Amino acid sequence: MRRIILCCLTCVAAVAASAGSLNWIGDRLWGFSVSYSMKWYTYSSGGSRNRVNYFGEGGPMQGIRFGVPFEPVFYRGIGLSTGIFGEVYSCKNDAETKRIELVGLYFPVHAMYRYRLSRSCALSVATGPALTVGLVQKIIDPTNSLIPGYHVAFDRGTPQRVNCLWEAALIANVKIFRFSVVYSVGLTPNKHFLSTDGAGINYYSTNSQGFSINAGLMF
Repeated sequence: MRRIILCCLTCVAAVAASAGSLNWIGDRLWGFSVSYSMKWYTYSSGGSRNRVNYFGEGGPMQGIRFGVPFEPVFYRGIGLSTGIFGEVYSCKNDAETKRIELVGLYFPVHAMYRYRLSRSCALSVATGPALTVGLVQKIIDPTNSLIPGYHVAFDRGTPQRVNCLWEAALIANVKIFRFSVVYSVGLTPNKHFLSTDGAGINYYSTNSQGFSINAGLMF
């Protein structure tokens, strides 16, 4: 995992160092983006694939992702889609007695191909790895704001702090506006995380998956 992180950071640094000689559409290399995102965990049981939230119940977690996309194009539409983002996810259990709040960082490093439709419009496809790094896991009681929540440690019967994903994205640039959709498949198994009976036994190894709809401005 450390090698993957180091490789991703090296790629970003190399691109940033050569930004002055890059050729990009509309001279818009970076910007600001915000998204509506969904996240869920998958595991296999009884020959079927199950999709659950943090509490092992049906349905995805919902959240937002925000940050700075960086998209240089090197040669004939071939480039890189990367950036630095923060993300926040939340969901309640079915009994509505607990709510989890997850805060983390997100670093995509995607190979990209951009097709220029006109001087002010382009479509791109991108795919590649991404890393999510968890910062905070906090459980609170949604029925009583006077009761303080408590923090939950990573990697101890909970999701891994660092997860590696493989993603596919479709991106549209129209003048200063940027729109994209991203689908994510987790590569890192979260072991001893999900207990189906809530008693700390019968654990399943899960992988995270996600989907986001993004909109932003490029400068």
